[in-house]
Amino acid sequence: MSKMGMQDEDNVEDSQKAKRVLGAEDNDELRSENNILRLRLAVSKDARAKAKYKISMAETLQKLYVKARKQAELKLNVCKDMAHAKHKKLTKALAELSKAKELLAKLRVSSYTNPKSSTET
Repeated sequence: MSKMGMQDEDNVEDSQKAKRVLGAEDNDELRSENNILRLRLAVSKDARAKAKYKISMAETLQKLYVKARKQAELKLNVCKDMAHAKHKKLTKALAELSKAKELLAKLRVSSYTNPKSSTET
């Protein structure tokens, strides 16, 4: 019986060793799964950070676009005002030129009709 008792003890030891080995394998599997999950989490955090960065950049670009658009509108308004002022000046100058032409024409007519008075003056 002592032999059987020794065999039973050996069997118990073997089964305990087997359980430890299986537990170690399970533990390794769990560790690798845990590492995979950590990597996935890190990747998702990285993707989330990249997405936040892209959103931030898009918002910045949108603000810059709005600012540039406002500046362009202001420049356009200034150019319109300047063009309007120049148009007024040109219209006034054309009116003065027209008056000067009329006066010159009158002087020519008067010089033909009164040659003495035009040379005397």
